[in-house]
Amino acid sequence: FKTIQRYVPGRPNLVPMHGALGSASKSFLLKSAKVGHSSRSHTSMLQDTQLQAGVEDVKANRTEKDEFKSTIHVHRLDDLFEHMWHEEKLAFAHIDVEGAELDVLHGAESTIQRDRPLFSVEVWVHKNHTYTRSLIDTVGAYGYRPYAIAEKCGLNLDCRNLLCVPTERHSAFVAHLTSHDMMQWLSASTAESLIKTVPAG
Repeated sequence: FKTIQRYVPGRPNLVPMHGALGSASKSFLLKSAKVGHSSRSHTSMLQDTQLQAGVEDVKANRTEKDEFKSTIHVHRLDDLFEHMWHEEKLAFAHIDVEGAELDVLHGAESTIQRDRPLFSVEVWVHKNHTYTRSLIDTVGAYGYRPYAIAEKCGLNLDCRNLLCVPTERHSAFVAHLTSHDMMQWLSASTAESLIKTVPAG
């Protein structure tokens, strides 16, 4: 987070936040205790909190035993755009949260339906085929058509990013990419081809 903050001055369009995204507003207490040359961490959930307008400071302190504690707030994207960013519209989002993409989408449904942005999500196609099918079904239920980007993401060969396009913008989107000879960046077919490789149920 401190590294990101170093690049913010002079870039007013960048607003770093120390927190997490999900389907419900909550708080987590992160603890890290130094043991020898290593550290051990564990997380405990605090009581649910209602997101208020404005940014809540992250509470952090070190104890005499060199234990670091930090309260991490989990926000719904819908709440952020209703309060903190109420004058903004979502144009694009990349959701890469290590298996919690579906949870983030559930907390962003109102914003997605209102602004109809392009967004991408990461998915491990076969490692958790039930989750993959649920995510693709949710994207479809939101009125989006997912494209599999023609490259693996990360070190795992099963990992893919899906670029999700609103159905009402699909024709214009494909025409634009075709005219600029950019379709090679997307799979020949949409992510529906992934569904065929994922077992039902």
